[in-house]
Amino acid sequence: MADTPLSRRSVLKAAGAVTAAAGGAATLGSANAALAAGDNRWQSFPGSVATTKTLYSVVSTTRGPVAVGEAGNLLTYEMPNGNETDFANHEWQLAFSNGPATRGNALRAADVTDDGRRVYFVGGSGAFGAFDVETKTKYNYSAPSGKTSTWEGISVVGNVGEEIVYASNGSGEVMRLPMDTEQGCLLTDLDEPGVNLIKPGSGSNIPALDFRESRPGYGHAVDTSSNAFAASGDGYATDAWEDVGIPNSQVAASDVISYETEDEDRAYVASGGGKLYRLECACNNWTPLQLGTKKLTCITRQGTNKLVVGNSGRVFEKRSGEQWGRLMDGDNAIGSALLEARYGGAAGDGLTYPDVAVGSSGTVVMRSRA
Repeated sequence: MADTPLSRRSVLKAAGAVTAAAGGAATLGSANAALAAGDNRWQSFPGSVATTKTLYSVVSTTRGPVAVGEAGNLLTYEMPNGNETDFANHEWQLAFSNGPATRGNALRAADVTDDGRRVYFVGGSGAFGAFDVETKTKYNYSAPSGKTSTWEGISVVGNVGEEIVYASNGSGEVMRLPMDTEQGCLLTDLDEPGVNLIKPGSGSNIPALDFRESRPGYGHAVDTSSNAFAASGDGYATDAWEDVGIPNSQVAASDVISYETEDEDRAYVASGGGKLYRLECACNNWTPLQLGTKKLTCITRQGTNKLVVGNSGRVFEKRSGEQWGRLMDGDNAIGSALLEARYGGAAGDGLTYPDVAVGSSGTVVMRSRA
């Protein structure tokens, strides 16, 4: 996705069960009040979460965070009292279950259009769909061009009505699906213009990919065989992909972000064993960083700040001009695996939605910044 306020990188990626996972969270009233006040602490969400099943992915939209996971569940962060900025009374509600085709396949990954209005998601047995957060409409694009393998990663570029969706699967394939701007439907057949399917590497599972709005057709993908690939030329041909590493990594990659600013042209890869790799794209130089020993499952970005989550409730953050630091220590540490995180987007009245991370057994942890 693009480097815009609501992109994957700049992100504007049952209460009892969550409380137990947190090892004893604060009470509903006090913890939700803390979210509303913005006290900068990560904490297990103490309110209502409409599932105890694993949540694999979360995105930031114009209507707040949206999460997807097992059984085809899609959850939204809703305001029962109708006040979007009253975070003390929000709940995680089930928008729908059973996925886009009502077959109950797990939804493994999600991304959002650059304007934050439409969430695309993919998962098991070819599950592929979208959810418009403004109109509360679900769309089903499952098994595009007959592909019924598990879709693992997704990246969306563009606003609603002109978006291009890239998805990767367990067979090491990447599919490009553009929007038919006249009909308002995503094109999914390989015989249609702009639809493409290629295999950048040897066929290992590609769990994540990330394309840039600022440079059409340019982005990065990673696979579980420690390989990273850079795409150019809008991904129309195999020779548009280049193997760019990662030298001597020997750990399976989990996630990737790709971005450029006036000062940086970089990609980051989250991997097993607590390893985070940084690529200076201009010189194709990889630098490994060691963030503990647990598997890192996600990296996301907002401006110059970067956020990483992983197994055993690990949360790391690097703010501008600072070193990487571990969060969620001590009293507010959790043991559940965190699988994806996103910074909060704009909520109106000068406020932002809380930052959020999701994971196993319906775990949701959040942070409101003052």
